[in-house]
Amino acid sequence: MRIAVRFRVMVLLLLSISLLGCWHWQQEQHQPIYGQVELQDIRIAAKVPGRVEAVMVKPGQMVEAGDLLFRIHSPELNAKLAQAEAARDAAFAVSQRTESGARQEEIEMARLEYHRAQTQAQLLATTHERMRSLHEEGLISRQQYDEIQAQRQAALDQQAQARARWQLANSGAHDQERAASQAQARQATAALAEVEALLADIEQRAPRSAQVADVILQPGELAPAGLPVVTLLLPEEQWAMFTLREDQLPNFAIGQQFSAYVPAIEDELQFVVSRWQALPDFATWRQGRDLSMHLRSFQVEARPVNPDPRLQPGMTLVVL
Repeated sequence: MRIAVRFRVMVLLLLSISLLGCWHWQQEQHQPIYGQVELQDIRIAAKVPGRVEAVMVKPGQMVEAGDLLFRIHSPELNAKLAQAEAARDAAFAVSQRTESGARQEEIEMARLEYHRAQTQAQLLATTHERMRSLHEEGLISRQQYDEIQAQRQAALDQQAQARARWQLANSGAHDQERAASQAQARQATAALAEVEALLADIEQRAPRSAQVADVILQPGELAPAGLPVVTLLLPEEQWAMFTLREDQLPNFAIGQQFSAYVPAIEDELQFVVSRWQALPDFATWRQGRDLSMHLRSFQVEARPVNPDPRLQPGMTLVVL
């Protein structure tokens, strides 16, 4: 009798465990899939550091392409602009002087210098002939004759030097000098253009129609280069993100459509699967029904068939 009772108890216990396992498996299979709505954002930042001078938009505001978002004040950039303009003016002045050559006054001074050196050389040549005759007659010493001979040679060298300066003033700058001065002028112009481009970047405008999501920095705050000041949302760039196990992926093939309910707008929308991506965290692995197999989690991206302007980032959706 006791054996029969124990047998019945064991059968009932095993049956209960089996029914509980089946119920748990069915519950797991019918567990709802939750996702979250995402919108493409654009982070608007300036390339130059400075202080936020003014912000023209507020969160939630709709802007059109070209609307002014904010302005940066940078005194250092204004100083660099003045330096670049001065360097450009100086480079162009040097280039123009090189192209025009020496002035007429400088050419005339070089000519007079040459004639003076020529006269001096002629005078010393005559003196040299006289001193040579006196030296041959023994009326002057060898030392005196050598001195006048050295003076005559120095006068000839000065004459040649003055003539070279006069010819240089007449011929103007060489081709290499002109090329160098023109290159310096172009370099100064490029440096000025670079500063002007940075200066134009202190005013940031909306690249396209969008909604202002957030204003990160307020007027008076420092804005480092590249730090976003305003964040925009593109209402037409919508998608949903949710996580699935590997064994659920066959029901969500890329290109497949499904329905999802969005509680925030109390409406059902159609989505199409656009992308899969395996989650890198190994903590997302879980054991499957077969003890020899482990299941990994995937992040699935789906886009609405017809974008809905009511969708906002962070809204929850339930896959039906």
